[in-house]
Amino acid sequence: MKRQFLSILSTTAVISFCFSVACSAASTEGIEPGKSADLNSGNFVGGVDIPAGSYVLSCATDDKTHGIVWLSSETDNLEEDYPSILYESVSTNENRRFYIPLREGRILHTPFRCILTSVDYLSETPEELHAGMYVGGTDLPAAKYQISYETDDSSHGIIWLADVNDDLENEYPSMLYENISTNEQGSFYLSMEEGRTLFLPVTCKVISKADAVVFQDNQAELLAGQYLVGDDLPAGTYDITCKPQEFQNSGLLWVSAPEDNLEENYPSVLYEHVTSDEAFHVTVQDGARIFLPFPCIFETSEGGVVFK
Repeated sequence: MKRQFLSILSTTAVISFCFSVACSAASTEGIEPGKSADLNSGNFVGGVDIPAGSYVLSCATDDKTHGIVWLSSETDNLEEDYPSILYESVSTNENRRFYIPLREGRILHTPFRCILTSVDYLSETPEELHAGMYVGGTDLPAAKYQISYETDDSSHGIIWLADVNDDLENEYPSMLYENISTNEQGSFYLSMEEGRTLFLPVTCKVISKADAVVFQDNQAELLAGQYLVGDDLPAGTYDITCKPQEFQNSGLLWVSAPEDNLEENYPSVLYEHVTSDEAFHVTVQDGARIFLPFPCIFETSEGGVVFK
């Protein structure tokens, strides 16, 4: 996809600015969390025009302004492809917020005036996560999370979670890849290990910094998401009952065996398109993976079929 318009990077003048604290030449040590600066339209390079660090970009439009906010990686070829970290349209009369992981050499483009605020997500887990890309252990503490979202008539996109070894240039992320539509709500379980990458197209609330699944009276409700058996929930035999939601009424549920190569083949234990209340019986071992498209009830089972 030839992106001729991005070739203006070589000639676009970068508008200088200063944070609301004393500053001179750009530093790469970051800015104290909570400090803000106004950015006019332009391209800004991390470590050159803006200190490398973590930021939230707030952009508000009126009935005359709109445009694309984007953030590239250090290695993107902007003459050939879209920026790989963020490429979001901001329409007229919209208020949008984006998380900007600005490493050295990354380029941030703002199509109109926006406010940039320094944040530090490693100090504590925030109550909400803005649209943007997060790396486990860098932008967000490596932990297990439950997040929820609710879209309006102007927001939608793909929520995805990539494992450390995923080839994102050639394949879909292997942990989670879910399209969320306008006027929709839902929740996902995420295991953010060191190096895993999470992309959010909309602001999401962090329900909790969750531990492994806890069973009470032999039952547990699991949110949509991918679970590793032996880490997120115990190995064993389960009766699974899935109930599609008002805004999520169908989806693909699958269970792998530990030895399955998910990059090459379908999961071998279960691979079902669920469109209504359905029940499944599975036995899983440590190392197996389970993907749920919406919340499901897991009930521990003895494994044998009881004849009456």
